Amino acid sequence: MGRHLPLGRVLEIEDALLEDGYRANKKAIAFEFSTTYESVRLIWNRIRVGKGPKPLGQRRVITLEIDKAVTILLETNPTFYQDEIADFLHDTYGVEVYQSTISRCI
Repeated sequence: MGRHLPLGRVLEIEDALLEDGYRANKKAIAFEFSTTYESVRLIWNRIRVGKGPKPLGQRRVITLEIDKAVTILLETNPTFYQDEIADFLHDTYGVEVYQSTISRCI
């Protein structure tokens, strides 16, 4: 099983799909975002049916804003450990996350 796409990447793919609607070239979008055609097709089907992703378990802690903050943090400090990132998220956003959540985020 492949890894999950980050939320920011999914939103970018959704924007690309919505830009052209039914005429969207899903293979070109998959290539542009370095993912599979199947991933793009599943995102398109979810949009077309008008449903968001199925909620699995608890509510998502890593929002798009937090995901972007972690990306910027790692671009400026690439030697940060995952526990240091968790401390940053707690201090900045007031959310407590496990190391495994950080691992999936990056």
